[in-house]
Amino acid sequence: MRKTDIWTGAILCVLGLFTLFYLIPNQTEYSEDFTLQPSLYPTVAVCIITAMGALLFFTRLFGGAQYASDKAGFRLGNLLHILFMAVVLALALYLFDQIGFIYTGIVLIAVLMLYIGEYKPVRLIGAAVGTPLVLYGVFEKLLEMPLP
Repeated sequence: MRKTDIWTGAILCVLGLFTLFYLIPNQTEYSEDFTLQPSLYPTVAVCIITAMGALLFFTRLFGGAQYASDKAGFRLGNLLHILFMAVVLALALYLFDQIGFIYTGIVLIAVLMLYIGEYKPVRLIGAAVGTPLVLYGVFEKLLEMPLP
């Protein structure tokens, strides 16, 4: 597990820095129409994720051996889960552009909840429909930041 944590922390740091210095600047635009710039939330989120990745990397590299054993490691089944999630998120990214935030959000949350084993209809429908609507209301109406 220690080796997995070291690799995970390193990958999070590299991807975080790539996102922070390349993706966010190239995929967001400055606008005088908003009180908060569209790059603010992704930048804050990526900084937190990168810092947590660095913390994981350094704590496991310099003394994390007493906290984690190598018995629990990365298995092939984990790779299949990651592959499934990558496909679902890539499809969601495509659908955000095609059919919009609300419809894609509903389908994405429903698929993810079913994947993790939530089958109770009230919870499934409530979260799948409620979450995109609340996010839409907060960003579109309250913060006046357009969503796709």
